[in-house]
Amino acid sequence: MAQSSTHVVVLAERDYCYGRGELTLRIGRVDYAHPVRYDNDTFYKVHGVQLSWTGADVAEREVLVRARLLPRSDR
Repeated sequence: MAQSSTHVVVLAERDYCYGRGELTLRIGRVDYAHPVRYDNDTFYKVHGVQLSWTGADVAEREVLVRARLLPRSDR
């Protein structure tokens, strides 16, 4: 089940798949029901909005994010 959120996270390139460089993301939904094993760690599919350095919306994004960087849930 996907859970909604409004947290903003700043992700280093090594902490999300797939992209290049740092990513600032306002989290919309996290699919905690379907963890993904990658790079010897747990990742979750996250849907959100990429933010610019000024905080302006850039684009909707769907990325895999390292679990430890996400808001706590009833995982």
